[in-house]
This record gives sequence, structure tokens and C-alpha cells, in this order.
Amino acid sequence: MITRFQDAYQLDEVTVVADAGMVSAANKQALIDAGLHYILSVKPPPCLR
Repeated sequence: MITRFQDAYQLDEVTVVADAGMVSAANKQALIDAGLHYILSVKPPPCLR
């Protein structure tokens, strides 16, 4: 989906910003495989809450 958006608007670079609810190992790997930049929010460990 992101690469289609990138192609449709002729964008050279895209940075994906995702909250903790969207972060999974598979999603992160898909971003890496697609060569996209990303900023991911993660939940802090219990000791920091």
C-alpha cells in the first residue's frame, strides 16, 4: 500500500510513522524490506511506566 502511494505521487522517499498498535515484527520487517524510512512508537517497559 505504501509503495503504491509513493508511486502514485512520484515520491522519492517516504517516512512511515506508526503508533504502538501498528508495530509488529512483520510490519517492521516489511518496512525494512521496502527500503522505507520509519518512526515507530513502542510501549515503554513496565519499569519506566
